[in-house]
Formats: sequence, structure tokens, C-alpha cells
Amino acid sequence: MLGSVAEKSTPIAYSLAGLYSLQRLLVMLMAYQRHRLYLEERRALMRRHAEAELEERNVDPAEPQSHDAVTELLDHASLMTSGAVDKLGPVLEAEIIEADDPRATGAS
Repeated sequence: MLGSVAEKSTPIAYSLAGLYSLQRLLVMLMAYQRHRLYLEERRALMRRHAEAELEERNVDPAEPQSHDAVTELLDHASLMTSGAVDKLGPVLEAEIIEADDPRATGAS
């Protein structure tokens, strides 16, 4: 009797495993899309900040002589971020956490 139940429940188990895998894949895809959106917003913010900095210095990025000022600004930004990256150290492990997890907001 248990053998016949096991034979009949195999398709159900495969279906459930497939649905679970699909759900996990969709969650991972949505997290990746949120990450891409976050990076795009950060790039736009950095671009606006750089444009404001250039405007403050009265530099027109379209002019050839302003290339040095733009390069100097980008080098300064690169130095600021590389110092922060050095402080972080190597990433030894990564874990995806849910958005409602307290660790996602910086709580311990």
C-alpha cells in the first residue's frame, strides 16, 4: 500500500520541488533587480554631484582644457572610495537576507 502511494506521490514531489526552485529563482532575480536599481541611482547621484562640483568650480566639461579639472575631480573621488574599500577588508562570505531582517537596516 505504501509503495503505491509513493509511486503516485512522486510527480507531486517533483512539482513541489520545481515550484520551490522557481520561487527561489524569482526571489533571487528580484533581489538582483533591486541591486541594479540601487547602483543606477548611486551612479546618477554621483554624476549629479560631479556636475555640481564642476559647476561650482566654473568648469565646462565640454571644453578641452577642462579635461584636467574633470580628471582631478574623478581622481579625488577615486581616492576617497579606495580608502573606504581598504578599511572594509576582504569579503570572506556573503549572505542574502530578507528586506525585513533587522540586519538589513544595520541593527545588530
